[in-house]
Amino acid sequence: HPFARCQWHPGRRTRMSRVSGMSRARSLAGAPIAEIQRAMEASLVTSVGMVQEYLARISEIDRTGPCLNSVIELNPDAIAIAAQLDEERKTKGSRGVLHGIPILVKDNINTGCE
Repeated sequence: HPFARCQWHPGRRTRMSRVSGMSRARSLAGAPIAEIQRAMEASLVTSVGMVQEYLARISEIDRTGPCLNSVIELNPDAIAIAAQLDEERKTKGSRGVLHGIPILVKDNINTGCE
């Protein structure tokens, strides 16, 4: 899987090219937040694309592959929320450095989401 080949090396920037949405999201795996935001501002990657990539990765490793069961729960609205944040970025701009960036929260933190 491409995530296995994607490693972030401090001091070396990830090359952001205009390729498919899935490939762009994969190329940013492990990249610094500022670099991901630049890619989003340049329309090289979307929140929806990143969420889809991470959900596929979770499915591949956590649910069907080695079955690590490390992700206890997924927000069923993650893609819809990502789409809303993509639209908001287009119409109003970014709210801040984490706008539209998917995160994985440790199981000991209650997010208040369904």
